[in-house]
Amino acid sequence: MNKKLLAALILPLMLLSLTSFAYAHWSDSVTKKYKLHAGTVEIEIIKWHIDKCTSYDVDCDGLVYGDEIKVENQVVEGQVVDVWITADPIFPSWELEFKMLIHNKGRLAVRFETPEIKFGGPYVTDPCFGPITDPVWPPPSWFEYTALMYKHDDTTYPTCPKPCTNIGHYTIPAAPTEFRYKPCECIMVKQWLHLKQSVPDQYTEEQLQAMLQCHWLRIDWEIKAVNEVGAEWGSVGYP
Repeated sequence: MNKKLLAALILPLMLLSLTSFAYAHWSDSVTKKYKLHAGTVEIEIIKWHIDKCTSYDVDCDGLVYGDEIKVENQVVEGQVVDVWITADPIFPSWELEFKMLIHNKGRLAVRFETPEIKFGGPYVTDPCFGPITDPVWPPPSWFEYTALMYKHDDTTYPTCPKPCTNIGHYTIPAAPTEFRYKPCECIMVKQWLHLKQSVPDQYTEEQLQAMLQCHWLRIDWEIKAVNEVGAEWGSVGYP
């Protein structure tokens, strides 16, 4: 073959290769990709305790808890989301002090809203734990109800592993929506119920007895947790 012809054929192939190499450097890009996963708000009751109750052994069987007063945990998907308390009987001056720890089990920070409280009754028959159809609040003057909220004292008890289940560490008064609770943190709620001994002026003793004797009362207390925007932070970079 003619050497000049061979060189003429090879030269365009070399030029084509150089052109492709040069084109690769004329166009370039970098990318930035995000992968986002939404968290959830989840709260559960991880501990409760009766501090005081004036119920007594009515049927003389040696039991009060589990008989005259019963506490039932309602479990949904492995976590306690509701507590049902039944006291039978109650009487003038009857009292109950009850504490519970509410745990932020989810992956988002939350604030606890003002509890929604409903009072129902007197009912002639034992009401189920369904919705109260005729709620009244505030409760009548012959019945007292108080609920207080407390935050963990991180300064005094900084080493308690989270979620801290020692109720005695929750000593800082907390108003609803006052504090932001991060995942694994808890809030302690203390409730006090009291059927007054004294008879209000608007009732005679006979009227109050006729209204309450052998009747049922209901109190429903619900607290909601709402996602709270987290604190801003930075800076992180490369290199």
